[in-house]
This record gives sequence, structure tokens and C-alpha cells, in this order.
Amino acid sequence: MHIRNDHPASRGATPPATRAPLPTLLIGWLPLLLGMLFLGGCGFATLDHLMAERNGEWVQVGGRLDVTREGKHIEAEPGALLKKGDIIETGPDTSAVISFMTSGKVILRPSTRIKILNPSLLEYFGELFVKVKGAFEIHYAYGTAGSKGTEYIVKVSRGDKVTVTVLEGAVILTSKTGAWRPVELGPREQGQMDGPRPPRSRRLGQKEFNETIDWVNEIEAASGADDIQIIVPDVVGMSRPDATRTLEQEHLRVGRIERLLTRKMAVGKVLRQVPRSNSRVPPGNPIDLAVEAQPTKVPNLKGLSQSAAKRKLTRKRLYLGRVEAVLGSGRVGTVLRQRPAAGSVVMTDSPVDVDILAESAIVPDVRGLSLTQARGRLHARELRAGNIEYRMSGQASVGEVLTQQPPPGKRVFAGSKVSLVVEADSVLVPQLVDLSRSQAEQVLRSGRLALGPVRERRVSGAKPGTVLDQSPSANNRVAPGTRVTLTVAAEVVVAPSLIGKSLDYARQILRNARLRVGRTEQRLDDRHPANTVLDQRPPAGRLLDPGSRVDLVVAQAGVRVPGVTRRSLGSAAKALSAAGLRYRTTEQPTNRYSPGTVMNQSPAAGTLVRRGASILLTVAREVPKCTVPRVVGNGYSAAMNRVRAAGLKPSIVGRTKPGYWVVRQSPTGGQLTCGGTVTLYTSPPIQ
Repeated sequence: MHIRNDHPASRGATPPATRAPLPTLLIGWLPLLLGMLFLGGCGFATLDHLMAERNGEWVQVGGRLDVTREGKHIEAEPGALLKKGDIIETGPDTSAVISFMTSGKVILRPSTRIKILNPSLLEYFGELFVKVKGAFEIHYAYGTAGSKGTEYIVKVSRGDKVTVTVLEGAVILTSKTGAWRPVELGPREQGQMDGPRPPRSRRLGQKEFNETIDWVNEIEAASGADDIQIIVPDVVGMSRPDATRTLEQEHLRVGRIERLLTRKMAVGKVLRQVPRSNSRVPPGNPIDLAVEAQPTKVPNLKGLSQSAAKRKLTRKRLYLGRVEAVLGSGRVGTVLRQRPAAGSVVMTDSPVDVDILAESAIVPDVRGLSLTQARGRLHARELRAGNIEYRMSGQASVGEVLTQQPPPGKRVFAGSKVSLVVEADSVLVPQLVDLSRSQAEQVLRSGRLALGPVRERRVSGAKPGTVLDQSPSANNRVAPGTRVTLTVAAEVVVAPSLIGKSLDYARQILRNARLRVGRTEQRLDDRHPANTVLDQRPPAGRLLDPGSRVDLVVAQAGVRVPGVTRRSLGSAAKALSAAGLRYRTTEQPTNRYSPGTVMNQSPAAGTLVRRGASILLTVAREVPKCTVPRVVGNGYSAAMNRVRAAGLKPSIVGRTKPGYWVVRQSPTGGQLTCGGTVTLYTSPPIQ
């Protein structure tokens, strides 16, 4: 915003050429209208409301507003767009509200003249209320007023005086020439500038500040604004009805009411309020009050019945709070203790908690009695048997009370339960280890116990059926009929050693040991006679159940394959036959061995095979020869066919085109291994 002295004065005033320049205020809207810098004459402000003062009240009917655009007077109604360069002046009984496309608005008081710039306002004279969000500046002839998100009032007189009044936030006044240091104005502070002299600042009194807020609220209320802020009145020291009326007159309401006993103010007077007085809140906002309460003295209730105590409290405008039954000496049903104590000063309508003596009983000693006797003794004391737990101690008769809770002699409420621990029927588990199974069963029956699961375990040297272990173990106390689990020695046999024995003899040994032959597997062997046992599973010495199977590996007669390679087929055949083996052959053409020579054998020499196995022999065969035909002088195609017909493969050196003929060949004749290559050299036809 700028305050400048080079603009025309108001209508009817002395022209600028014949009178002293008037200071003017230009209110800048840079943060709000930055996006409109390049819109030229497009509208970016709106005339929201136009209000006239009628009989001391503002109404949205009538009122005079002059708008001059490009030197011409135009009609402007609420809702009209305002453009850059428009000069606006309110009449002596008219206020106007102008809002911008971004958040912010200006309220013009009567007899105020401004000019809309881009993006700022130029104020010639009058008074403005500015409410915006974001940072902006006010420039005037001798300085700058900068602010950010604030509410304040600017007043420009027809002389050189400028007044800035801050309602919220802060405004910083800065000299354009550096003649004085920046001055910051806070809430409720006012800066007055008269020409280039340093500003004078002062703090507004509460009444003056409230009057300033009131005229802003009047205009905003008349315009229907929804962000009106009302000053909270001071109701401290008022009676509650007066405070309520005062708040309602200011369009506020009473919120939560708290009673306090301070004895610093008359009963019913307001001690404090939240929010505090002079705070700014929206209309209808609740104001919480703390009010001085009526004091009363707490009466002495000790020894009274509950109903008598209640009546006595009512007479003191108190009421009976929490009632707790307690144990103690005295008359049952009367007050033993109270909270607060007698004689305390409290607020009326406060609760008083009391402890009432309840009917009680002394817990008798029922230890050593039977359960029936214990119940009878407890009943005689107006008590009951509670939880009954049975325990096997072996130190008392069955059904005898071992312990009790609460203990004997303790005072408890009448009708309370007493928990009892009672001796349960039990027996001792006998020692059964080393007995036979039948003996163990007999001992268990005589001891009122039962035989549980019986497991077997293989043990060397133990007599079958002998008890090796028991659960529960001996001397444990258990309930009658408990099942006892036994582990007894199983009947076992020791696996005999069968390796090196014949299969028939091994079968006989196993039968004698009450075992059986399991799976029999043969393994080639040339060191032992056929059917000799080479291995057994399980091994010798293993404990087994009678009738278990033993798997055997027995020898199968085998021979070592003799080496017959590089021998003639006849010699190889004799050697294999002498070893009890057969053979079969396959031939392979080769030049490395003479025809009929054994080149290879499978399996290889030294391999262990069963007698009568067949050995594959690879025998050398003579490589076939083919006669090389003479094809020099033949056409290349015919020459190739003759070479192929002879069992050979042609290879052409030269071109293969119609009319080309063979001029040379290699080899030129003789014998060549069938499938060998004959090279043919071609030449073009003779012209």
C-alpha cells in the first residue's frame, strides 16, 4: 500500500495546483492479487455490500456510492466488479464492503475516497478497515507500513496526518529515507505520523479499543459476515443472573458453570471466566464461569444410623455419598468414620462418604476337625465353608481339615466364606521293580491300585517279564485306583554269526535260534564257494524278538574275464571257452589290425562275471577298395556321376557351368578306399 501526495484531492477541494498536497494512503494487495498483475482492466475486486445508516442502525438499503471509471461516473450496485483505476467514494451516511478474488476485504467508512490500483489501494482521505491473510505493505509519503496476516485500521486526514491502529497481528513502520529506525506496532497499539517526523505510538485504552471493534462489528453484522469477532465482556464480580444477561446482550451464552468455595467473594458471584474479558470470540460462543459457592459445615455423623445420618446431612444441604461397610467395634449399622471430617467447611450440595459398621464374626479354628464338623462350627459363627481343596499329605485322617483361610481369630464380615484344605484318601505306590509281571499285578490289587499300560524293553541278561521300571515311581502318594504303567523285560534272542557258513547251514542255525531267513541277495564272488554267506543284517550279537527275520547276502560263482584283445578270433574263442564263458562278435573295418583280429572286448579283462556269461568281441575287418575311373575329357556333370557310381566322392575345383569339362583329376587311377575323394578340375569349353 502506498501513501502518495501527487493525486487529485476530493471533489470540492482546492485543486492540487493551488493548495498544499494532501497525504494519501495506498493500501497494497500484493500477496492477494499477484495473479492479476497482467489482467489489465479486468475486474478483480467486488463490491459486496452497500449500507446506509438509518436512525443509528446500518441497513442494506439506500446509501450513496460514487464510482468513477476512466473519467466517467458509472452505476455500482452490490455484486458489481471493480477494475483497476476505479475511484470510489462513499457518502456521508454510507459504508461499503469490498472483497478481492483472493482472501481479503476492506470496509470503507462514510466520507472515504479510494482508488483501486493493481494490486493495491490508494486512499485519498477517510478511514478504512483492512482484513487480509498474507504479507503486504502500506507505503505513504514518508515511510512504509508492512504487515502479514493482520487486521488494522488506516485513517488519513485532509492534512498530513496518517493513523494506523492494529487490532490483531503486527505492523512495522519504516522510514523511506532512513530518518528513523523501524517501529513495530502490536495488537491494540496505534501509530500516528505527521509528515516526515518519526511516528508516535501509544497503547489504546480498553474502552477506546472496544469502541473501535464495535463499529467494525456493526458493519460486518449488517453485511451478514460469518467471521464477526465479539469482545467478551467482564462479568467477574457479577451475580450469576447478571452475568447471564450481560453475555446474552453481547450475543454470547453461558457455558459450563463450576462452583468453587474460596470465601473471597459473596455467594453466587462470578470468580473467573473463560475466555477472559476483552477476548475476541464468534457470536454465540460459550463463556465458562466459576461461581462462589454457598458454604456449610459438615455435621458429626459418628454413631448415627445410615438413615439418621442422611437426614442430618439434608438439613445442612449436603447429601450422603458413598457408603462402605467396614469391620470394627461398636453398634452394627452405625457410622464409624466420615469423609470430610466433622466440622469441615464445604460447598452445599456436596457429598459426604461414610463407613458403616457391618455385622462381623471371629473365624473359629476348624483344623483337625472332619469336614462335616468344620461346616457345623462355621455355621454356628454365621460363616460358610467356601472353596474345598483336597490334598494328599498322609499326615492326617481322610476328611480331616489340614489348613483354613482366613486363619483362626480373624474378624470378618458375617456370612463370609472360609476356604478349607482337607486330607484326601490316598495310597503309597509300592516298589515293583525286579518283580515278575504277575507278582506286580497282585501287589497293585492289594494296594488298591490298577495295572496300567505294559511296555516291553529288550534287555540282555534279564528274565523275560521282569519289571524294569514303573510310573508313578515307588513311595509316591496317589489316589486309590490310580493306574501304574510298567516296563518289563522282553523275551529276546541274540542274532548268531552266519558269515562264512553255507546257506543251508545258516538256515538251520536260524531255526535253532528261533529266527527266520529273510531276504536273500546274491553277490558275485570268485573266492568262496557258491551259496556261502558273505554278509547278514542285523549283524551278529544284535538282540532280536523271537521269529525275527535275518537278511543274507550269499556268494554266486563267478569267473574273471580273460584278456583276448590283439588275438585272432579263434585264439580268443578258445580262451573264453576254457574260462566257461561264451562270446558274440561285431565287425569293424580298419587298417590298424589284420582282418580277424580282436580289437576290443566287453566286459574288460579281469571283470568278475557269472559263469556262462557272453563276452562281446569287436573283430577287425578289411576296409573295402574301389577302382578310380578315368574321367578326364568328360563334362563335369558326367564325370561326377561316374565317380559316385564307382563308390567314391567327387570334389570340384573350378566352376560348374554348362559346357565346362574335366581337364585333370587326382588320383588319376588305381585303388582308393571306398568313400574316398576324387578331385576334379574343370575348364570352360574350347571356342
